[in-house]
Amino acid sequence: MNRRFGQPHLPRGILHTLTEKRAPAPTYDAENGGQWVPGKPEHIDFEGCVLPVSEDDWKTAAEGTYTANSRKIYTNGHVLRIGGQVYDPQDGATYTVRGDLDHGVIHPLRRFVADRKGEAASK
Repeated sequence: MNRRFGQPHLPRGILHTLTEKRAPAPTYDAENGGQWVPGKPEHIDFEGCVLPVSEDDWKTAAEGTYTANSRKIYTNGHVLRIGGQVYDPQDGATYTVRGDLDHGVIHPLRRFVADRKGEAASK
């Protein structure tokens, strides 16, 4: 008998549509003189939320230091690529994903650390 335990999910009240911008791999075009041709970027909508980094996260930064422009992106299972970009239409900002704070196989809730695009270097 397989038991299915409760799996935490983000409340619907804080979820809104975010857009992941995936850069495609370039393709080789032999008919065009052997040039590498950039692919068409993908825009994938998913439900998630962007929240500030907590004080506990500031203390236990495993992948390096956080900045004042660091945020956490929460999803109910949607996996983001490290180095990928996420657009939040609610605040008009684009974020660069730089870390995964995964819970493993325990449940589908996913957390990612991201920096606002163009502001990731300020400390």
